[in-house]
Amino acid sequence: MLSVSRSLAATLLWVPMIIASIVLSLWLSWQALSQVDFSYGVWYDVLGIHEHIEKYGPQNRHRRGFETTTVEERKRVFGEVVKSINHHGDGLANITYYGPPKANGALSPIDRLFHRDEVGHLQDVANLITVFDRCAYGAMGVLLVYVALLLWRQRWLSAMSLSVADLPWWQQKPNWRNAHLCLVAIVGLLTVAVFIIGPVEVFYWLHEHIFPPDHPWFFYYQDSLMATSMKAPDLFGAIAVEWFALTALVYSLWLFLWIKVDR
Repeated sequence: MLSVSRSLAATLLWVPMIIASIVLSLWLSWQALSQVDFSYGVWYDVLGIHEHIEKYGPQNRHRRGFETTTVEERKRVFGEVVKSINHHGDGLANITYYGPPKANGALSPIDRLFHRDEVGHLQDVANLITVFDRCAYGAMGVLLVYVALLLWRQRWLSAMSLSVADLPWWQQKPNWRNAHLCLVAIVGLLTVAVFIIGPVEVFYWLHEHIFPPDHPWFFYYQDSLMATSMKAPDLFGAIAVEWFALTALVYSLWLFLWIKVDR
């Protein structure tokens, strides 16, 4: 019984490392996907965003002519949005969309992409990403502490000609299998809960509780090129799937490397 308790306690001591690893894996995956604009070009075809823009672009009550833009232009402005929200919202209000090239190759600006409420919402998103960045930097610090602990333990064991089994319980290796079985169970339960409640309902609930209550975040397609060009919330669901899939891969590779080193 005592050995089981100590094994559990030793595993719990590594929970901060597991949490930090997950946060950093999420952040690294976000940075990687940002470089390819979250596969917008792929989702543009898969989700039928082109047809969506053709339908709702002419109905927009605040902006004109977005339906006349080329596919390349729509992908370009989405890339500008990704760049802006990853850089504290810089330039959001100035993103402009252009019409098809003229005979001489010149581009004519049509309008700014977002109106005031849209800029405000995307600024809130950018602020959230800034907080996410800071959490990732903190996670890096936590992992550096654990890496230093690992290196110190290995050097000390080598110098003393000891094995890990000779260490006190609080320096023992965690039970990775049990720790991750618990993690998988938690993620599984959350996933089931999301599908029972409804992904769209969960999406709206998160918006209501994360963003300031007096900041508009729901936009009809007729009022928002942001909602239209991203076919919200369909695109966000697709991005979430690829983000979490890449996160699982990055985390698995990191854990595999850690276990290989921590022999």
